[in-house]
Formats: sequence, structure tokens, C-alpha cells
Amino acid sequence: DDDDDGEKPAEAEATRADCLKAAEVLHRCELLKQEGNAAFRAACAEEDEHKAREVAFDAAIYYLDVLDAIYVAEQRPMAPDQQEAMRALKLATLLNRGAALNKQLDWKLSLKACNQALLLDKDNVKGLYRRAVALAGLGQGAEAEGDLLRVLELAPQNKDAQRRLRELRKAMKKKPKQPKKAPPSSAEAED
Repeated sequence: DDDDDGEKPAEAEATRADCLKAAEVLHRCELLKQEGNAAFRAACAEEDEHKAREVAFDAAIYYLDVLDAIYVAEQRPMAPDQQEAMRALKLATLLNRGAALNKQLDWKLSLKACNQALLLDKDNVKGLYRRAVALAGLGQGAEAEGDLLRVLELAPQNKDAQRRLRELRKAMKKKPKQPKKAPPSSAEAED
């Protein structure tokens, strides 16, 4: 019995230490996220598009730093409320990274960040909208339209999604559909 009693305080101490470490990491991640948010706001305020993309790059790097720290923290034990706080921070950071990457016109990385966010919350309006922007940037209009329609199902008054959907449909009408490639006929081969 004495041996069991000796084990429990050590386990409780380790759990307390883990919780303190998790709280420290959460705080550090939140500070990094705030720095990323400040950089993103600066990018949005910047009138020069090239400069705005450079500043958005800084924001995307801050968000990547947050995600790296979260990944390391997730490998350690933590209290259930800390796990939920970490999950919420991860979701917000992925969404913010998607927005920053869209601002940079880095559609592929934005799509990846948005997809990761939507794995955490499949009906997240910001995630669906930002993924639609990335998909449209990649020329995947039908998929972008599907995400925008889902946004409008979830948030019918979303003005940005309404505007983006109108613009997307207009662009899709202008863009001729690519016919499937058929083997060239003998007459075409001579030209």
C-alpha cells in the first residue's frame, strides 16, 4: 500500500507539470497568433498589392510557427479543457493561414490549410469560403461554387459569399468549356 501511495503523488505531480507546460505553450501560441493577426491586418491595409503580399507572407509564417508549436504540444498529455483550447487555436490558426495565403495568391497552400481546418470543423463558414477562394484561384470553379453554395446554406446573409458566387458564375460563363481532346484526324494532322 505504501508503494501505491508513493506512485500517486508522482503521477499527480507529472499531470500538474504537463498542464503547466500546456498552459505555457497555449500562451506562447496565442502571442504568435496575435503577431500573425497584426501582420495580416497590415497586409489588408496595404494599398500596394506587391507589398501586401509580402506582409501577408510574414503573417503566414507566424501562423506556421503556431501550428508547429501546437503539433509539438499535442504530443504531450494535457487536461481536456486544454485539449479543446488547443483544438480551437489550431482551427483559428489554420483559417487565418488560409486567408494570409489567399492574400499572397498561394492557392495550393491555402487550399491545404483550409482543408485541414475543415477536417476539424466541416461546416466552418470561414473555412468553406476561404477554400472557395483558393479553388477559384486554381481554376476549379465548380468546386468553388459548391463551397460557396454551402456557405450560403449555413449563412444565407453572407454578403462576401453572395458577391463571390456572382463573380465566379460570371467568370465561369465567360470561360469556354474545354472540349475533351480527341485524337487528331488525318486532315488536322496535315495542317
